[in-house]
Amino acid sequence: MNPITVLQQLPDRVIESLLTGLVVAALALAFRSVRQFLLYRRHEFDFSYDPSWTSCEWDIQWEGFRLTIQAVGVHNDYIEQVIIKKQGANPGQTFARLEVSDAFHRVAGWPLYFKLNSITRARPSSGSKSYHLYFVLRRRRW
Repeated sequence: MNPITVLQQLPDRVIESLLTGLVVAALALAFRSVRQFLLYRRHEFDFSYDPSWTSCEWDIQWEGFRLTIQAVGVHNDYIEQVIIKKQGANPGQTFARLEVSDAFHRVAGWPLYFKLNSITRARPSSGSKSYHLYFVLRRRRW
């Protein structure tokens, strides 16, 4: 191949490569899972709950944030009378029912979001049932 022809085609090939990269990036950002991976830091926490407890409280310390979650009761698909406190400060955010959902809730005044991802129930052949709750926290990377 003629070296002059290669040099003449070089700017066109560079532009073509850049445009291809931009199109692929735009298509990738169209998918929610890709956006969430790129834009958010995320961590999952699991807690246990025994139905014999009258109420309970869980603390999460993550990346300089401390969240306290108080609940009166846990059911198969929701938590009853939930209070989310930041840094232990009152009054916190109150939810009459915090249901299992894919939707995130924002912690007021913080760049932090949370959701109740799932509740699993263990029913042993003898003894009382117990619950395991899975919370997800996320925040923007930048």
